[in-house]
Amino acid sequence: MPSCNVYSSVVDLGLALVITPYREPRKKAFLIGIKALDLDGAHEDVKRFRGLLVDKFDFQDRDIIMMLDDGVGIQPTKINIMATLRTFLVGQRPGDLFVFVFAGHAKQAICLDGTERDGMDESIITCDDSKDGYITILDDVLNDYLVKPLSPGCSLVAFLDACHSETLLDLDHHVCNRPARGRRMVRRLREFAGFPAPTFTPGQITTATRFCNGLCSRVDMPGLIPNVICFSACKDSETVFEAVGHSMLNTVIRVLEADPSPSLKTLRRTLNESAREIYHKARRSNQRANKVNDSDESCVDNLCEVKRWAPQISSMMPLWMDCHLKL
Repeated sequence: MPSCNVYSSVVDLGLALVITPYREPRKKAFLIGIKALDLDGAHEDVKRFRGLLVDKFDFQDRDIIMMLDDGVGIQPTKINIMATLRTFLVGQRPGDLFVFVFAGHAKQAICLDGTERDGMDESIITCDDSKDGYITILDDVLNDYLVKPLSPGCSLVAFLDACHSETLLDLDHHVCNRPARGRRMVRRLREFAGFPAPTFTPGQITTATRFCNGLCSRVDMPGLIPNVICFSACKDSETVFEAVGHSMLNTVIRVLEADPSPSLKTLRRTLNESAREIYHKARRSNQRANKVNDSDESCVDNLCEVKRWAPQISSMMPLWMDCHLKL
């Protein structure tokens, strides 16, 4: 993501120079891989992503926290994940870049406070053992610790390889980042004509107006807000089929190995192509299994339940898809 050392005023800049000595922009990463419940590729994907950050993007080992449910090292329990989230952004300064990766399971539950467009809260599932059901961390909590405290001039890039993951960070914009020809045309006409993005006073905001509708106007606000972008494996309503070597995170790694700074449009297109390829492979595998067993009721790894899914991009502000990802 682009980073800007822009302060809101000359006074703020002067205070920053007096109070804090200069240091080079820092890169930090928090990587979580949970393979419990049959996600065998999660560990390998996260390990490879860590290697990519070190080898290609100059991340320092000391600035990368990696949790795998492998019985070795710090385990991705709720307590351990929350402890890291509380300190992850501590010491941030303009120009710093933070990367958050989660490869595991996520779930939905009914939202009772009316803050979700679809009426559902999303949450990641930790590796805790519990007789009372899954132990989770809510999307609101992830937003509270990863997004809200992020300072202007800092960047957060997240990769969420899980089901129901589009709004796991509760970012304001996601529908407007989808590829939709008709919607793009309407938005470009609005921008060309100089129509400003609609604004509302707190009293005017209702359930119908506070959510991204796909027509959000793109504006440049360098340095005024943090740069936040999140790549998710699918929409909130969707589930994802994954196998070893076939996942969103694996595709991201492949793209970044070939091009360290792809355009958002290129990365989005490649992720969607990969998802379609995995879907069709899953369907063909299930059809072959049915023929072998001579039964329409035969399923392999729940492939009968596989439906199409589409990777998503959410963000703090509407995105220009020709911009390039920077890690």
